Amino acid sequence: MADWGQGAFLSYIFGGGFGRLVAFWMCCCQATFSYSGVEMVGVAAHETNDPHKTLPATVRRVSYRIFFYYVGAILVLGLNVSAQDVILEDRVDSGAFISPFILMVQRAGINILPNIINAGALIAALSVTNIDLYMSVFMLKLPWAN
Repeated sequence: MADWGQGAFLSYIFGGGFGRLVAFWMCCCQATFSYSGVEMVGVAAHETNDPHKTLPATVRRVSYRIFFYYVGAILVLGLNVSAQDVILEDRVDSGAFISPFILMVQRAGINILPNIINAGALIAALSVTNIDLYMSVFMLKLPWAN
């Protein structure tokens, strides 16, 4: 079973304090990548009739959603799944990765929920692909981009 007494920071690539710093830096880079879609609010403001009225409400809603989804997910996973879980370590060593959400619901014994989570992840990936395609076309049509 997982040892919860070793703390939250694990080493990555290197050992000791430098390995923990590398792991923390990698998490920061992944978090920055995850938040990179927030600039879509500015592009959406370009297409509204009254951006001074709609933009503050939109920014507030995006902020609330980021807090709810990201912080809520971190809280739920942090309380239920250890970074030193045996199943996660076995999967990483073999090259097959497992989502911590899937591991959490498998441990809870809910058999149908992993399929629902995978479907939600697929829909989210398609949504991100759609907005990235839209943004690419939008950026190509800007006057300063030509």
